[in-house]
Amino acid sequence: CSTGFPRMRPFKPLPSGSRVALVAPSGPLKPGDLDRAIANAKSLGWEPVVGQNAQGQEGYFAGPDELRLADLNAALRDDSIDAVWCLRGGYGAMRLLEQVDYDALRRRPKAIIGFSDITALHSAVARHANLCSIHGPTARGKLTPFSEQSLRAVATRSAQPAGVAPNATTLV
Repeated sequence: CSTGFPRMRPFKPLPSGSRVALVAPSGPLKPGDLDRAIANAKSLGWEPVVGQNAQGQEGYFAGPDELRLADLNAALRDDSIDAVWCLRGGYGAMRLLEQVDYDALRRRPKAIIGFSDITALHSAVARHANLCSIHGPTARGKLTPFSEQSLRAVATRSAQPAGVAPNATTLV
């Protein structure tokens, strides 16, 4: 990863068979989201491990702060988990940042994957654990062939994640 942060550490690559926690630190899931997330993880060759509170809902959050934080920290502390793939963005991750177990990430670096509200988590992980993360699709999203190839490339570090976009237009 290349950032403005000094001494950023890379996450471990995620080959087939990697155990990936599916957690919801932000907004709630809609019907079908969790099934799609599990299918997405399996399509990448990963073993999905669903957070205990992943389907929670409290207002526009995926449950109360303490339960969303519990799932995230459980995944960070579990040495059998290789990465954390956030189920969706929305709003709410910022409310957890002060209590995230960054020591667990410093002890055993693992990829954090997601975008939207998860960007706050990416920034905090970079700041507090000096760890690179993946600003990529959320687990519940419908992966296009391009997004799946890009995610696979960056997660496994097997190819250039930007890939080839034959129909792209350059704007100046």
